[in-house]
Amino acid sequence: MPEISDEELKNLTTAKNLLDLLQRSPKTRRQVHSAIKTHYPDTVVPEDYEEPLRNDMKAIGDKLDKFLETQTTREEDQKLEAAFHQLRTDGGYTDDGIDKIKKIMVDRKVADPLAAAAYYDKINPPPEPQKPTYGGMSWGIGASTEDADTKLLFEDEDAWMEREIGKVFREAK
Repeated sequence: MPEISDEELKNLTTAKNLLDLLQRSPKTRRQVHSAIKTHYPDTVVPEDYEEPLRNDMKAIGDKLDKFLETQTTREEDQKLEAAFHQLRTDGGYTDDGIDKIKKIMVDRKVADPLAAAAYYDKINPPPEPQKPTYGGMSWGIGASTEDADTKLLFEDEDAWMEREIGKVFREAK
């Protein structure tokens, strides 16, 4: 091994210490490695490993973000489906009614299906119940009348029947 003087050893030790210090410092580390790579392109520096790792980390982060977004969307969809199921069972809405509520949710930007259903009910009130077309609960049996024919029917059914039979026979001749 060649011999070196004490002064040269001191200079080499100082240079090594300076290089170590520059490589350890976060402020100068990249610059030193870039300078080394410029003069010695085949030298492997830590930044050569950082880019693939950064790409892998980014890919993992993207996958995680996509997974979390899918989970959030799935949970929101389950909440919406539960609300629509409640509207079908408790509210008595049909699939057509649910479709109209969904349209209101989109058009009016309403996030809650129950609120959209309340709005739908407000703008589409149920029809008034149909009123009876007859005069009341009685069919008119036994009611007083001015018609002689009907009066005879209620007073003496047999006499009314004989008179009607006579009319039929006279019309048949």
